[in-house]
Amino acid sequence: MRLSVCVIFIVWAPVTGKNNDTSWYLGCYYGNSLGFADGQYEVLIGQLAGPSVCSKQCLEKGYWIMALSEETCYCANKTGNFLLNQISNSSVTLDETAHNASSSATNNFNIGNNTDVSASKNCVNRCFDSLCLPHGSELDSLAVYSTLGPYIRNVSVTLVADRVQIGKPFVIEVSGYLASPLEQSVGVQGLNPDNFSLLHLVINWTLGEQSGISVTVLDNGFFTASPVWTFTEPGIHHINASISNLISVEEFSVDIAALNPAPALLEVKVHQTPEQIPSCVTFPVETDSLEKVFLGDRCIFEAFVAMGINLDFYWHFTDDSSTYNSGADCYQQSDCLSNTVNHTFANEGLYKVIVNVSNVYNWIQKVISVAVVPRVLSNLTFDTHSGYAVAVGQNVTLEMDLFTTVRQLLILHVTFEPGISHTHQLSDDSPAFQTLNHLQLAESYGLQYCYLHTQVFHQYSTVGSFNISVAVYFDKGVVNATLPRELRVYEPIKNVFPSVFGDQVIPSGVNTTLLINSYADRTGSSVSWNIRKDNNTVVDKTTSDWSLTHAFQDTGFYILQVVASNPISDASDGLEFTVQDPVGDFVVDVPDMVTVNHDTTMSFAVLSGTNMTLEVFTNGTLIFNDSSYVNGNPVSMDFVFNQMGPLQVVVRASNRVSSFNSTTITLVVKEIHVVTIETPQQPVLGESIILIARVNGNVANSVSSATQTADVVVEEPIAGIQLVLMTPSVIRIRDFINATVSVQSGSEISFEWVVSFPYPGSYNPTDR
Repeated sequence: MRLSVCVIFIVWAPVTGKNNDTSWYLGCYYGNSLGFADGQYEVLIGQLAGPSVCSKQCLEKGYWIMALSEETCYCANKTGNFLLNQISNSSVTLDETAHNASSSATNNFNIGNNTDVSASKNCVNRCFDSLCLPHGSELDSLAVYSTLGPYIRNVSVTLVADRVQIGKPFVIEVSGYLASPLEQSVGVQGLNPDNFSLLHLVINWTLGEQSGISVTVLDNGFFTASPVWTFTEPGIHHINASISNLISVEEFSVDIAALNPAPALLEVKVHQTPEQIPSCVTFPVETDSLEKVFLGDRCIFEAFVAMGINLDFYWHFTDDSSTYNSGADCYQQSDCLSNTVNHTFANEGLYKVIVNVSNVYNWIQKVISVAVVPRVLSNLTFDTHSGYAVAVGQNVTLEMDLFTTVRQLLILHVTFEPGISHTHQLSDDSPAFQTLNHLQLAESYGLQYCYLHTQVFHQYSTVGSFNISVAVYFDKGVVNATLPRELRVYEPIKNVFPSVFGDQVIPSGVNTTLLINSYADRTGSSVSWNIRKDNNTVVDKTTSDWSLTHAFQDTGFYILQVVASNPISDASDGLEFTVQDPVGDFVVDVPDMVTVNHDTTMSFAVLSGTNMTLEVFTNGTLIFNDSSYVNGNPVSMDFVFNQMGPLQVVVRASNRVSSFNSTTITLVVKEIHVVTIETPQQPVLGESIILIARVNGNVANSVSSATQTADVVVEEPIAGIQLVLMTPSVIRIRDFINATVSVQSGSEISFEWVVSFPYPGSYNPTDR
């Protein structure tokens, strides 16, 4: 299309709000009182085509004020000695005497500081046709205008196409703006906004053919018109037009080609919804003029041209060599430019569809390729990109691959754990792909790459083992897959705190439990224990429990190093502890009786134990303390007791793992004077002898001083006595009786014989 417009087009937004403070004509003034500053104005010589032309010229040069003399236009900007009220919030209103006879509007433009502006009555009205507008005069008077007035500007012309068909109507659109909205006052007596609310559009289509149209102007100054015309003769037509109002006119021209109604601009397409278009092609194809359809679908093909009459459409399909021939489909009187056929492809492959459109003027042909693709959903694989051991809160990435030609139809359903599943569309415009929080394409899926490689994201909030499954389906098929094994979710172990149950000093030979504490969940974890003493390894083992029980036989200083781990993390720490032997047996030598105010020796010894403290108390008072006592070393001490009576002696041995006391009661007595030893009964050989020692008449088991000696006679007891009568059992009176006595054992034996007779008499035994 060739377009020529006789105006300078400037992008401008009209004022839409009402502004009754500013008018187009601003008044008549003496030029020397306006005080044009050097460099702040411009002179347009020979531009006396009228106030509207001068206003427009000054506006296009970027000025806001136009002053008109008899022969010259002056353009001033806002840096001069006056400016429009709409440029500044401050204003000075001139007296009504500043108006000449043709002015009725209030003048509201600002006067520069310290400038005397004098109104003049010497402006003259100059008439154009029936309209008269103020101009300056030879007596140095200037008619001052705003550059924004009700004249026409920014006219544009639009054609739907630069070629039209003869005998067929076409539209040309004309639009533009007035330089000021209708609400703005004109400032000239006898003129008001209603005088500019209609424009007159005249279009000369061809020589001798003309149209006249009235065009309404909107309140904001915008106008538009869309005249319709039909050419009856082919050729290049030059259209001239003008649009005008009382004070301005704009002219434009445009060329357009009118053609014979031969078919032109043939297009062929398949009527399909997005669901009916295969998402990819399973065989090599060229992308130019390619349509994609599903195997077995009834396809609707449409061919249409931009122009033509009495059209004949011829179709040829190469898959089965079928042909169709018919005229245009005329749904409306002005629409006989298209034709529709139905066709079903029975085999997969790449085929041609050839369309020929002709009439008596000409013919045109179009060939398109059609890829016939079956609906396929197969080869689903499912695995994890993050491994099978992940952390709570970690973004788990699952990877899914499948082969499909129906991506836009697919629904993905992933079950992460009981009660938690996600369902997403797999189409290109699925919201799930836009956020990258749930789905993401791992590889490009396109026209000739039918493998859809998708990553699925999920975060687990609890530990455990989870079977993850996926199903992908559409209305005619479904595929399923499950991860090859369970996904195990662990909590990261960040800190461990080893400790000894009870204390960090433990007894030897006793089962002691070592513990590990942590804030982490222990599911699926193990602990490595390493215990060393004097650079020698005592324990090196791994347990699933977070505790270890062990009996340490050797005393000394130990170092424990632990590492708690699960498949995704580990943490370590150390601990130092001491092993001590418990306190063992005592040997205590304290007299049962001591003499008041005399030195008394007491001795003590602890036979086993390490790192011990030995303490001795008498009646609760500490009299001895050794914090580094070594077992087996006897301790002897002398002490003087100055009070008589019972005395409690307590010996205590202790360390970090045990404590043992020995208590002895001794008697403190006055000085010893008499010591006696008594035997309650005669001692017998082979039997225990009971001796009682008395000190000053008191029984004492042991003494610290004084000695008494006594002789003790020990006799052997008599045993085995046998009496043998040597005389006949019948004897005469006065005969001797002979009897023998034998004793098996005994010492210092004396015999007493007793003979009894039945009648009185005497006898004299004789010992032998």
